[in-house]
Amino acid sequence: MSVPKVSVLMSCKNSKPDLLKASIFSVLNQSFNDFDFIIVIDDSSDYPIEPIIHSISSDKRIRIFHIPSSGLGEALNYGISQSQADYIARIDDDDLMSKERLEKQVQYLEQHQDVSCVGSQRYSFCNGRFMKHRKFPTEHDEIVESMLSLKWAMAHTAMTYRRDCINKIGGYRVKGIGEDLDLILQLSTVGRLANLDSYLLYYYLTMGSLATRNNVKHLNGHLYALNEYLNIAEPRYVPLIKKSISTIKNELSDVDRKFCWKKWITVHVVSWFGKKIPEIL
Repeated sequence: MSVPKVSVLMSCKNSKPDLLKASIFSVLNQSFNDFDFIIVIDDSSDYPIEPIIHSISSDKRIRIFHIPSSGLGEALNYGISQSQADYIARIDDDDLMSKERLEKQVQYLEQHQDVSCVGSQRYSFCNGRFMKHRKFPTEHDEIVESMLSLKWAMAHTAMTYRRDCINKIGGYRVKGIGEDLDLILQLSTVGRLANLDSYLLYYYLTMGSLATRNNVKHLNGHLYALNEYLNIAEPRYVPLIKKSISTIKNELSDVDRKFCWKKWITVHVVSWFGKKIPEIL
């Protein structure tokens, strides 16, 4: 079997069957087909996931791996270790790719050799409806500054990055959730970051991410990322990073009393007023 140009990388843990099915179909229906599809099952305990995947498709591009419960970052590292492709395209087990995502991102990376990672704009969806998320910046400097300001500027699950670049930074250093900020900042040290102006991802909104336990893990991962980047940051970024570190520490101090009203409102607005997701993406 020849080496594909892209490895699509997904980690599964207690995945919801209907969302997983739609996500897998969105990958297999890409206009660009020179890829393998690496699915890492991270010790799901609710029910066996592999039979669900086999019932969805027998496509030979799908490669399934099982690992003991390790956390998202570690599961993704394992998946990367199984890839020989030039590019790694991330997707979560409840998100959807637009049909042209891989084609457009691969074309961009082929034409911009200085870019380590490219993302895209994204829709937010739930209950079969979707809306446009706020626009992400497209240029490197604005992306980095936004990330350091805790104004999210890249969607992890919309990113396609060079395998040699991810290897240069040592893969995912945060082994659980909250792994995304460190990954993005470290990728910015080995190449430029970019977002396409196209909407190439449907991001699933879930109320489950409001759980205090998950918020603490995310915040600790982001705190680690900022402290690490502080050691190598350009002087102009230092005050900004210190301010963001202070913000996260304050959030950690009263996370038990906080409820993410913005996320709650977004979920309901999308559910009530969003457009219906097309059957074929």
